[in-house]
Amino acid sequence: MQEHLSDDFWNQYDELWQNSQNRSSFQAPELLKYFSEFNRNKSVAFQLFVNQKLTGAVIFSITVKTYSFLSDLKSDVNEFVFHQNICNSDIQFFFNNLFEKVKQSRSSLILNKIPESCHYMQALEVSVRNKNLFWRKIKYMVCKRVVANTPNDLFNIINDSSQTRSSVNKIKKEKNAIFEVFTNDADLESWVSEFCKAHIHRWSDSSTPSVLSDKNKQHFLLQSLKAWNKENILVRFSLRLELKRISFVIALVENKTLIHHSTTFDPDYRKFSPGRSIIHFIAKWMAEQNFNILDFGYGDEGYKSFFSNNQQELDRVFISNRTNLLFMFKAIIIKHVRNQNWLYKIYKEKIKIHLN
Repeated sequence: MQEHLSDDFWNQYDELWQNSQNRSSFQAPELLKYFSEFNRNKSVAFQLFVNQKLTGAVIFSITVKTYSFLSDLKSDVNEFVFHQNICNSDIQFFFNNLFEKVKQSRSSLILNKIPESCHYMQALEVSVRNKNLFWRKIKYMVCKRVVANTPNDLFNIINDSSQTRSSVNKIKKEKNAIFEVFTNDADLESWVSEFCKAHIHRWSDSSTPSVLSDKNKQHFLLQSLKAWNKENILVRFSLRLELKRISFVIALVENKTLIHHSTTFDPDYRKFSPGRSIIHFIAKWMAEQNFNILDFGYGDEGYKSFFSNNQQELDRVFISNRTNLLFMFKAIIIKHVRNQNWLYKIYKEKIKIHLN
């Protein structure tokens, strides 16, 4: 365990991430380095060294003896990071030591947004049971996706909707919309400023006003995008009418997958369906760049279901020493609520809004 994340740690972590199986955008070194600075020394890394080389790692945020993924500050999916050539016994050794630490320190873990299909989940479960720790796993949410055999097939799936084609033709014909793609830091600060203004306007009359009304949240978004840009995995898309941008998408690259991470549009142009229209242009760009998976990220917004043909299940895992009765009680209640559709609907629509 390392509480002071030094430059030497980040250099080793960068090499590990570059050689990890997924190179998850949400575990990118520059992003987590910024998060650790933002988190004001409340971050800790658990590490596995094999032959003196960092082979596995996770960076947690700590709040009152409860660990959670540091990447939870801004992520669609959270993961442990292992070298692509790591063996199963070393993964098991990593989790055995991690959960021994949890047991001895009487601490707890809340692991949000873990892919149900991740290759190390069985090893994690075996270690938790062997250490006789309390644990609950909850089906938490899904990431809707468009998965195609080829990039051209993906474009055809998106373009199959007559509603989308009509919206695209309308916005091109009546407004001469220009599709923009940024793969570097060109115009980044003004672009983010316009994104925030559109987001605030988009949600101004709703029961959930934009969090980007807070200048600190705007700064956090900008710095996160700068970190992703340093890793060369950030792509920004927008639709522009002359000097005004009316639709925005913040996207991230993982192998041949494009993650549609965050989006907004100017509601004054709602009749042109700018949020759906931009997906048509993105799919065309993806075909040109040889991408065949469009991942809409965490959440269940309607437009995601409209396009998607696949989904990735995400779990939420609670782990604790069995002396932590309050934590255990909360985890049991949360799982009960989540498993009752009618009760969870009340929570989302009547309670969660006010808690936020």
